[in-house]
Amino acid sequence: MNLKKENAFTLIEVMLSIVLITIILGVLFSLNMSGWKFFSINQSKVELFQQTKVIYANLDKKIRNTKPEQIDVSINKQLIFLDKDNNEEFKFFIENKRLVVINVKENTKRYLTENIIENYSFEENNNLIKYNFELKNDNNTFKIEKSIKSRI
Repeated sequence: MNLKKENAFTLIEVMLSIVLITIILGVLFSLNMSGWKFFSINQSKVELFQQTKVIYANLDKKIRNTKPEQIDVSINKQLIFLDKDNNEEFKFFIENKRLVVINVKENTKRYLTENIIENYSFEENNNLIKYNFELKNDNNTFKIEKSIKSRI
């Protein structure tokens, strides 16, 4: 039996193949992990942006369609909308880091956002309603500062 004529891989070739495959798999795994991390960060930002749109849509519409004298910014950080008889109609406030709207007449309560509101304020100045929110989820923070005037 002549060993030199047999077709086989040498130990060096096998070791080199194992090292190359390990390097390639390591690079692919690293790229995959980076992709997931990037996706996770962007997903958190998208969720904050969507929550911002919900806040804008609800508050802006209600403020614009209400007479200035029917809007009250209470001492306990609530935005209250009154009906024609000066009775409470809607209340916007924060409960457990969530924006809540209560329809007083229908006795209904809706949560408009997730648990993302860290800080907030409502202010009234010369028929101009200003609201500020600081939203936070994961490691992302977003601030909303907006002033709205009634169109009525």
